[in-house]
Amino acid sequence: MLYTAIFEQSHHAQVRYLLCGGFAVNLCGIPRMTADVEVLLDFTPENIVHFEAAMAAIAYRPCLPLSLDQLSDGAARVSLIADKNLIAYPYVGQNAGGMILGALVDMPFSFDTLWARRETRSVSGVPVQWCRCKTSLP
Repeated sequence: MLYTAIFEQSHHAQVRYLLCGGFAVNLCGIPRMTADVEVLLDFTPENIVHFEAAMAAIAYRPCLPLSLDQLSDGAARVSLIADKNLIAYPYVGQNAGGMILGALVDMPFSFDTLWARRETRSVSGVPVQWCRCKTSLP
């Protein structure tokens, strides 16, 4: 499966991410057709370096004319969300049939809160961190 490389590289690079969106719904056992992968990222500078290295290793390239590390600054991220309507920072897989990976930038909850409540599931033998379907959030 084309998307397993995302999980493999993210695990190998120790990226703090949480799978969300359609693929996460599928992990809950609810069939949902989706053609892209959405993740929440820990926007710390160190994690962004790990994430960018993981994506480069599998030929996923950013689609926007700004660098992801600009989003480590919370004020800059809020400004891009408000002023440019930025919802996700997209990457396209050069060797994955154009599959899109979207790193969601507008999180209504703290990443650390979500990370503490994450679940890990195995997808094709690779651990995948994901947002649980049943959770009570603040």
